[in-house]
Amino acid sequence: MKALLRWFTVLSICGLIGAGLFHYKLIEIQESESASADMPEHTETVEAKTLQMIEYTPSMQVIGETVAAHQMTVLNELPGQIVALNFAAGARVDKDQILLQLDISEEQARLKSARAQLKLTRSTYKRLSRLDKSHHTSQAQLDQAKASLRIAEADIELLQIAIRKKTIRAPFAAQAGLHELEVGQYLQQGTQITQLIGLENFVWVDFHVPQFYAHLAVGSAVKVSHADTEQSAKITALNPSLSANARSVHYRARLAVTDNEVMPNTVVSVTVPTGQAQQYLAVPRNAIRRNANHDYIYVLSPEADQQSYRAHQQMIKVLDEYQDLSLIESSAKAGDLIASAGSFKLFEGVRVVVAERAGAE
Repeated sequence: MKALLRWFTVLSICGLIGAGLFHYKLIEIQESESASADMPEHTETVEAKTLQMIEYTPSMQVIGETVAAHQMTVLNELPGQIVALNFAAGARVDKDQILLQLDISEEQARLKSARAQLKLTRSTYKRLSRLDKSHHTSQAQLDQAKASLRIAEADIELLQIAIRKKTIRAPFAAQAGLHELEVGQYLQQGTQITQLIGLENFVWVDFHVPQFYAHLAVGSAVKVSHADTEQSAKITALNPSLSANARSVHYRARLAVTDNEVMPNTVVSVTVPTGQAQQYLAVPRNAIRRNANHDYIYVLSPEADQQSYRAHQQMIKVLDEYQDLSLIESSAKAGDLIASAGSFKLFEGVRVVVAERAGAE
């Protein structure tokens, strides 16, 4: 009986202690809820942009190469010794300017002899022609004199051709390349004298586009980038057959330049349109959030106080990138306000204060 009383006393004491602890915890929870009710709602601050529609042409970038409109490597067709050198390495030359004169003293001497011979044969032919009218000469003699006259004329023409070939001129206005020629130097036949690059105000840009893309029409515009500069160029021609190695179409565009600012054989980047211009929704790239399932943005809807917003997650599909924008497909529409910088802090339904509100760039 005494043992039973002792157990009852212990249980009573434990019950009183438990009841006291429960009452204390209940009071603590009520005080916490009361304090939470008095605290302001959690708010995040972000920058915001307005969704806009922009016109965009899908495109791709390929590697191109510039080609001079006029260029040639100058070689000597006949051997000879240099007697005059009339251009400096890297200098600009005019059309028909004599670049180099080979020794023509032998040809000039032979030309004098040939002209004397021509004078004699012409005189003989005229005399026999007069005698032929009075039937005092034979037809054979007249034919022989005529043939001798033609041979003498041909000898003079051959010598004049040799003199012209040893007088090397610029076929067009150009900038000459480097050379190491000197007066008195003997040149073998086919020696490279210099390279000439025309002084036109444009260059050709050659590039290839894979066959899988639609063919570009002559007159289509492309963008050519070089040395941090982007210029527009127009396609002027295309190869009528595919490249056998790369299975691509070879195009040529005309690019305006000044003072040879783009040297021939320069590698450039060519932006080629691959579709028609269309209207797309554009958002800043920092507005896009990603998870394992999809991409999304936060659309901000205004609260009644007009001072804050609610963030709502909106799924999107990124179609392409343009400058610092992403072009998207979404049920959001132009004019909607979306979170940009700072959007990583948001979650569905959170209260938002906009620190900066501007249109999409």
